Amino acid sequence: MSPDKLSAEIIRTHRQPVEATITICKLFAEGWSYYGEGVWDNQQVSKFLTKIYENGVGPDPKTSILRQ
Repeated sequence: MSPDKLSAEIIRTHRQPVEATITICKLFAEGWSYYGEGVWDNQQVSKFLTKIYENGVGPDPKTSILRQ
């Protein structure tokens, strides 16, 4: 799944109740697995994390995960 599609699913889901939290965790883990397995490169994981942050999900990746 592309960073755009995976982040769109999280953005769509995050406004729902408890099951949204579970779904978001699963989708985030899926994205992180893509990165860990080499399916996504640094640019794609950056795009994914930035897009979900811009839509109110999670901390600013530029001050946490995306440090050089």
